[in-house]
This record gives sequence, structure tokens and C-alpha cells, in this order.
Amino acid sequence: MMTFDKVKITAIRTKEDYYCDKKKKRLKYATPKVYKKVMFEDDIYELGELYREMKNCNERKSYDSKLVVSFEVSIDY
Repeated sequence: MMTFDKVKITAIRTKEDYYCDKKKKRLKYATPKVYKKVMFEDDIYELGELYREMKNCNERKSYDSKLVVSFEVSIDY
């Protein structure tokens, strides 16, 4: 049986510019603002369960963010 240990799904959103009311135009940040939010963190024992969690996190994230998934795989005999 294949298990997925230390599964961590993180939503990452990057903002590169903002609207300035004083100057009435969009301005760029000197360095982009990166927002990270951990959506899921646990151990998973089936591939289907991993798929369901990734799909669930993808539906909950905001439209302009992306998901980063990290995990360790081990096989139990």
C-alpha cells in the first residue's frame, strides 16, 4: 500500500501592483507581495484521497492564486 506522508497543500498569491487613489493610477511594488496560506496538512493513505483533497483546495482558493503540493511517498508491504 502506498502512503503519502507529510502532505502540505499551500495556496500562493502574488500581487505585483496596486491602485493609488492619490495619483489615480496603478503603481508597481518594488518587490512583489507574496501571500501564502496553508490549505491542508496531514497524512494521506490513498491516491484517491489525495486527489479529493487537491480538488477541494483548488475549489476553495481564490481565482488568482496557485496551489503548491509537497509530500513524501512510502510503500508498505
